[in-house]
Amino acid sequence: MGVLLQNIINRHLDRVAHEPNSKGQSRVRKHFPDVQIEKSGSGYRLVLPLPGALKDKLNVKIEDDQLKIRGEYAPRTKEGYELVHADSFSYDAFERWLSIDESKFDVERVSAELNNGLLAIELPLKAEVLPKEIEIQVK
Repeated sequence: MGVLLQNIINRHLDRVAHEPNSKGQSRVRKHFPDVQIEKSGSGYRLVLPLPGALKDKLNVKIEDDQLKIRGEYAPRTKEGYELVHADSFSYDAFERWLSIDESKFDVERVSAELNNGLLAIELPLKAEVLPKEIEIQVK
């Protein structure tokens, strides 16, 4: 149910981002990328498809129990050409915020890598929240 609601909100915000403001000026067109979340014994890995994202305009930070991902896409219109029509391919920027429990993650070891249009974020768990194996002794 939560994912469905988030998708509805993202579609609404996406539509609003394309509408002109009260002065008829176009707004920055924002994209709210999908995210794949993977879990291992030592933490989580998030993968977001961001083809055309500019590495130097990418920002990933954790604050107030939120993982905040923002950035911009490279211009897609060739120099000397004017954009006449674009559907979902016309985004200028993107952002995605995810709620996390900061107290469970080793924030100093969080890492992010942009490779072939995929942003991978590693969120390692703190040692104290990792599962501990207890050795059983037989007497």
